[in-house]
This record gives sequence, structure tokens and C-alpha cells, in this order.
Amino acid sequence: DDPSQENVAKTALGHATARRNLAYQLGVNPYTRYEPLEVALSEVSWAAVGGGLTITAAFRAINNTAGSVLTRTKTANMGRQLVRDNSPRKLGNINMETLQSMGVREDLAESLLNNHRYDPESETRLVSALAGMEKVSGRVDVVALSALVSSHNRAEEMRDWVELLAAYHELKTPARLLVVVSSAIFLIDSDNTAHGVFPTDYVMWTASGSVDVERVTRKVQAMGYKLGPIHATGAVENRMTKMLTDLGWSSVTDHLEDELRTQ
Repeated sequence: DDPSQENVAKTALGHATARRNLAYQLGVNPYTRYEPLEVALSEVSWAAVGGGLTITAAFRAINNTAGSVLTRTKTANMGRQLVRDNSPRKLGNINMETLQSMGVREDLAESLLNNHRYDPESETRLVSALAGMEKVSGRVDVVALSALVSSHNRAEEMRDWVELLAAYHELKTPARLLVVVSSAIFLIDSDNTAHGVFPTDYVMWTASGSVDVERVTRKVQAMGYKLGPIHATGAVENRMTKMLTDLGWSSVTDHLEDELRTQ
């Protein structure tokens, strides 16, 4: 019942492999559910297979076409390479082994891997990002939170969030612990300071949102952690910035992704 499993005929004819390689070259998800991209990937892959071309050779015939890939971390690129080189079934086995190596129970690992809101790429990138945060405690709790997503969009958001946390850990501030507070994830550094890192387009103040933010802040403090910086990948409205600093967070910065790209 997994919608991302590859058709047997397409696998035998080489279409599935060609599609994964094409998607890797373009820096897109081979299991995309965005129909225009899905159709285009399929058509070009069939053309390459039918013409006996590798994807690299096919791109050489077209000027200025090979896409660029943004890689924030080594582990992010490793995850994409796994997707390129392995079938969905094999990816599932690899991800199970990786999760168990992190101390995730088999039943919890299965609850994530059997959640078909994640396509094989999103699932593999999320697992690879967590695996790259070696010796960081609390990763099991992040797996449990990730397993609960109930929509494809939420699964993609969770994948992006975990990759961002891994990039922050690798490129900016090493974490010793990941803590889940309500539905938020915080990195805890060696000084016992909590860092909030959020993949958002725009953060604005709302009455209901302010109540949630205050509640989560108090929970973080009650757990014994100091309030550190808050980072967002998009813009943060001035009223929200003021609220966060008034609550005790040390600083609020936006456009974090731009900063990580330059590391």
C-alpha cells in the first residue's frame, strides 16, 4: 500500500533508476507529488532509457540545463545519494538499520517507516540527518515526533526541520541534546542553553500564538535549560521579536539559511 514503491516493469526497464538519477542531477525529489514535475521527470527518464543514454549524457545534449544542488551539510548530501542509488524497498531496510543503530526501538522505527505521508526521499533525508548528529542524545524523541505527522506537507516540513537542526549542529553550534517540548524541537548545547531553530517563511505575532510561545518558553525553563537564541529561516515580525526577547530569549535572528550557506 506504499504509493512510492516502484513499478516492477519500470524497474526492469531501467526507468526507475534513470528517474532517480535525473532527480539527483536537478536537485529535486524523485517521488514528488507535484504533478507537472512528476510528468516531466517521467517523460525525460523514458526518453533517456529509450535512447540508451545515461542521464549525464542526456544533459550534455542540452545547454545550461544541469541544475545546481544546495547542500547544507555532508549528511544531507549523503541522504540524497542514498535515494539516487537505491530502490524504495532497499532504502527502507537501510533506514531501519540506521534508526536501530541510534537506539530506536523496532516498533517505533516501523511507525516512522510505515507512515506513507513520507515519500522515500523525505524519509531517508530525515533519518540521515539524525544519523549525522552522532553522540547527540534525544534523537529517539525526534523520531517519535516525526512518526506522528498526518499529512504529506507536514512530513516535508519535518524533514526540512530535522535537516536544518543537523546543519545548525554541524556548521554553527554543536548540540549535546535534542529536546522535544510540546511540538517544538530545541537543541541544547554544552552550556545547557536552549537554541530554537525553525524552518519558517514568516513569523508573525498572533494572540493565540503568543500564548503557545509563552507556554513552551516556560516549559523549557522548567526543564532547567537557559534561554538562548531563536533562529528562523524566514523573516520575523518585530512584535514577535520583542515578545521573545521580553520572555528571556537571548536574541532573535532571521534568514538563518543564508548564514548557513556561507559556512
